[in-house]
Amino acid sequence: IDDPQGADRYLEQARQDNPNHAEEARIAFLVGRRLQLEGEVETAKTLWERVAKSTHPPSRARARLALLDLTLESGSLEMAEAIAELERLRFEWRGDQFEYALLQRLGDLYIAGQRYRDGLVALRQAASHFPNSERSQTVTQRMSDVFTALYLGNASAQLPPLSALAIYQEFKELTPAGARGDELVTRLADRLVDVDLLDRAAEVLESQIQYRLQGPEKARVGVRLAVVRLLDQKPAKALHALTMSEAPNLPDEMVRERRHLHVRALAALDRSEEALAVLGADNSPAALRLRTEVLWGQQNWAAVAVLLGQVVPETPPAERPLTEIEAEDVISLAVALTMIDDRGGLLRLGTNYKEAMVQGPNRETFTLLVGDLEPGRVKTIAEELAQVEQVEAFLANYRKRLQ
Repeated sequence: IDDPQGADRYLEQARQDNPNHAEEARIAFLVGRRLQLEGEVETAKTLWERVAKSTHPPSRARARLALLDLTLESGSLEMAEAIAELERLRFEWRGDQFEYALLQRLGDLYIAGQRYRDGLVALRQAASHFPNSERSQTVTQRMSDVFTALYLGNASAQLPPLSALAIYQEFKELTPAGARGDELVTRLADRLVDVDLLDRAAEVLESQIQYRLQGPEKARVGVRLAVVRLLDQKPAKALHALTMSEAPNLPDEMVRERRHLHVRALAALDRSEEALAVLGADNSPAALRLRTEVLWGQQNWAAVAVLLGQVVPETPPAERPLTEIEAEDVISLAVALTMIDDRGGLLRLGTNYKEAMVQGPNRETFTLLVGDLEPGRVKTIAEELAQVEQVEAFLANYRKRLQ
């Protein structure tokens, strides 16, 4: 309580009471504390160096910790050396408030050195020594703050995805409640997707759906899980993700997105007729493209050409360049027209979209399909393009969205 004079009165009485060796070591350590509070750091250091060589283990350990703190404050000790000394001290004396202070100090040093798991383990051990005290609550809050920062703060960029997953699995009880916790889990899953750890990302999202979420938020994360399952080429599990995340009273846009993912999963399972039935009367631009993809998988080129004729305008927009999706639609229409030998349609498409398409990355493909090559060569190019699953473009688009 910052009363070194009061403390000194008691220490003087203890000196006059014939202290034994252990008590002398305790008195000397506390005198060092008093000297430190009064600004006589070098004198305190000299005293603690003597105590650190005593044969009384508790006082010896406390003196070594105090000396370590001094060297850390002065910057004369490398962090790795400080950690090694603290680790040795753990075996010097265990129990009471000393071990708590040591573990807390060790945890903070580990965290400062970006050894986050070791730091959280040390802090958890410190909290376990005082399970019902304010000290335990303080350390637990510190753990929660560190844990959250690993996923939502600046530290997240420095933590490898596999390490982030391992720490999450070991300390998931520290996940904050509510929207902040949901964001933490979602960001972790996205980082795992970035490095193609799709199964692990799916496990994280599935656990969130099962144990944390309700209502629209549950359905939203179900969409992400379904996308991850499709990226991992597991359409049956994508269907399961949508089923397990069902919720009432969802916004129309989310209902539509979930329906479209349902269709993609069915199509990937070669259940094309079911997929088309699920689409029903949905005639939104996204649904038309999706219906086209299902028919593409059936190689129903005439129907593909009709649908893409509804999606692709007769002429491109005059005020802006084509978007990536619009350019892909034009290429797909060119392929379908080639496959049904509609040379007139190809000629009109080439004439109307020549200038718009030469500005984009698909210009060479477009030129080959609508150009002056012999029909057999054009058909060969179209057949090669027809082998490319359109769903790959969808998955690439969704991967960007997950990032």
